Amino acid sequence: MAASGPVTLILGAGPKIGENVARVFAEKGHKIAVVGRSIKEEDSTPTRLNVRGDLADPESVAGIFAKVKSQLGTPHVVVYNGMLLYLLLP
Repeated sequence: MAASGPVTLILGAGPKIGENVARVFAEKGHKIAVVGRSIKEEDSTPTRLNVRGDLADPESVAGIFAKVKSQLGTPHVVVYNGMLLYLLLP
């Protein structure tokens, strides 16, 4: 069953910027889904879903969204590659 509240999906979440972006949204009450090649899915919690995925495979993206939607709900915010977001901030 999907948890209530806003959901943020971070694609390409790495251990530095991606994790910090996840932390900021979690502090605002968002449920978090993070996707990365080396994510440990077994470390997921009721409010944080870890999804192992390689975004170099475009066909995997639909499955990632389906998994997030079924376990947390429809994403309200999607961040693709936290490093890009960081570089674009003033």
